[in-house]
Amino acid sequence: AAIVLLEGYQKYPNSVKAPDMLYQLSESLINIEKNTEACNMLKTLSTEYPEYKLLDKSQVRISELGCIIAVE
Repeated sequence: AAIVLLEGYQKYPNSVKAPDMLYQLSESLINIEKNTEACNMLKTLSTEYPEYKLLDKSQVRISELGCIIAVE
């Protein structure tokens, strides 16, 4: 699932579904214990889609994972 979601996001970054793909990708990565990669997806989600409907939930995930995200 993670590969399909990543390919979808890479192919259609301007799609209305792109933020959903990134969020689901981060969840898939967490499920396979790829937390660093999940953190990177959540960071991308936060910076590229600041109005995303699940942004609060993604911020909670960032906290839960202990992601180190530099402020740019």
